[in-house]
Amino acid sequence: MYTKNQIKKAGKIFKANEDSDIEKFNEAMNILTYWRSIHGQVLEKFEDQIIDFATEIDTTAIIAKRLKRKPSIVNKLRRLNHIQLNTMQDIAGLRIIVDSMPKVRKLVKVLKSDRFNCELKQEDDYINYPKKSGYRSYHLIFKNSDRINPELDGLLIEVQIRTVVQHAWATAVEIMGAYLNSNLKFNEGKQKWINYFALTSNSFSYLEKTNTVPQYSKLSEFESYSQTLYEFNYNLISDKLKAFSHISDVICENSDLIGKYNLITLNIRKKEVEIKVFESQNLKNANIEFTDLEKKYFNNDNYQIALVSTKNIHELREAYPNYFLDTHMFMKKMSIVKRRFNNLKKHRLT
Repeated sequence: MYTKNQIKKAGKIFKANEDSDIEKFNEAMNILTYWRSIHGQVLEKFEDQIIDFATEIDTTAIIAKRLKRKPSIVNKLRRLNHIQLNTMQDIAGLRIIVDSMPKVRKLVKVLKSDRFNCELKQEDDYINYPKKSGYRSYHLIFKNSDRINPELDGLLIEVQIRTVVQHAWATAVEIMGAYLNSNLKFNEGKQKWINYFALTSNSFSYLEKTNTVPQYSKLSEFESYSQTLYEFNYNLISDKLKAFSHISDVICENSDLIGKYNLITLNIRKKEVEIKVFESQNLKNANIEFTDLEKKYFNNDNYQIALVSTKNIHELREAYPNYFLDTHMFMKKMSIVKRRFNNLKKHRLT
C-alpha cells in the first residue's frame, strides 16, 4: 500500500520525462501498477451496480470496463499540467454503448438519480457540446465510498455513455490514429485527418439529430454529407480501414479466448494481435504482465498494449474494436451518409 503523497510523486516522475534514474523510474512504475490495480477492484463493483440499469434500458447494451493504459496515463500527465496521478479521473472506466440517443439520455438520468446510490463528482456532456475534434459522448465521474477499505475510499470511476454511431466514429479515429502514429483524438497529427474526422462527426450528428461540431455548424446537412464523402473517397479511407478489419474476424472464431480479463498486444506494422486471458482471481498477475509489456514497448510505436475486460470475446470486439482493428460499424454509418446524400441530391434536382 502506497500513500497518496507517494502516488503523487510517482506522477511527477512521469511528468518530468526523465527515465535516466532507472531505480526511481521502476519504483514509479510499481506505484502506478498498484494504483491502477486498486482502481480495478472498484471497477468490478461499479460494473455490478450499473449493468442492471443499462440492460433495463437497452437489452442489447454493450458494457465494458477498462483500466487506462500506462502510456495513456503518462501522456496525459505530460500533456496536461494541472493533472496529477493521484487525482486523475479516468484511470478506471466503464463504457456503455446503447442503440439510440433517447436511451443515452434515459440512462444518464437514472445514474444521476437516487436509484444509483453513488456520489456524482462531475459530468461532461460532449453530445450537446461536441469537442472540436468531433468527439461525442456523455461522461459521468463518480466517487467511490468505502469505509471498510480506506485505500479504496475516494477513488474515481469514469462512466462513458455513447450511441453506436458515436462509438463507430471514435473507433475509426483510434484505428487511423494507430495507423498514422498520430493521436488524432487530441488533435495531434496532420491537419487533413483532424479535419476529416471532425467533418465526419458533423455528418453523423445529422443521423442522430444532435448538435453539430462547432466549426462546421454553418454547413447544411447536404453540404456536410457532400464534403464528408469527398474527403472519404479522396483519402481512400475505405481501403485503409478495411485492410485491418479481417483480423477481428479471425480472432472471434477462437472460442478459447473467452475469459474475464484480456491482455492484448497489437502489432500495428504486422497487423497481428495476441491475447492472453486471465480469470478475475488472477487480476494481480494480469496487471504485472501488463506493466512489463508496457515497459518493453514503451518507445515502440508499432505496438499497443491493453488490459480490458468484457463478458466474452465478442463483446470485447464490439466494445473495444480499435484493439482488433474492426471497422465494420464505421463503414455501415458511412453507407447511411452516402444514401442520405443521394436522396437529398435527388430532391434538389427535382
